[in-house]
Amino acid sequence: MTENHLKYPRQQPGNLPCRVADVVQNISGFMHCNTLDDFRLICANKNFEAYFGLTTQKIAEMGSLFIRRYYHRQTWISSLRHILTMGLDHREQKVFGHIQKIRKSPAQPYRFFICTTRVLPQWNCYVTDYVPGDLFGLKSEGIGAINNCMDFIHTNQNKFSSLTPREKEIAHLIGMGKTRSEISNMLFISKHTLDNHRKHIRQKTGAQTTAELLHFIQIFDAFN
Repeated sequence: MTENHLKYPRQQPGNLPCRVADVVQNISGFMHCNTLDDFRLICANKNFEAYFGLTTQKIAEMGSLFIRRYYHRQTWISSLRHILTMGLDHREQKVFGHIQKIRKSPAQPYRFFICTTRVLPQWNCYVTDYVPGDLFGLKSEGIGAINNCMDFIHTNQNKFSSLTPREKEIAHLIGMGKTRSEISNMLFISKHTLDNHRKHIRQKTGAQTTAELLHFIQIFDAFN
């Protein structure tokens, strides 16, 4: 997958459901909406336009040139691959966290953005909003740690999705540090039943030790 998949827009903002377009236009941060089939830009809000000094129409006309000029290419491709693979595979609304490195011009350094993308397969689009990492006082080390956690989620999403609702509930309680007796009492199940659930959770997640299981659960609790 490369940025060359970007094409000139055929779909107009008016074809997007009004409530989705309204969210994109009125959100206080940076936000845009693209198609799922070839990533064409449908609409972007005023803050996104103002950051680059470009209109939505101009950004759409630039196509892949916009990505090459303003985005860190490999970071953009990696994020998009994860978003589309998970969104299209599950055919349901999905929300993904990821990091982007963006610059206001080719002469300026990249700036880290913490992004959230919601995939909307029923409308063949995805909506992404951006928050500058430095607004939280995060430096490159902190951004790197967040990015590592998001990569872990992308890699292990299928394992997490394979857990049943009950297994996810138990996993969450394990991640909170609840004991075997506490979980058994809270969920009104026997310790034998709980042990079976724990066994299935470890098998599905691939966790070999309690430490690995806690690591898996706590990352998904924090970022998923």
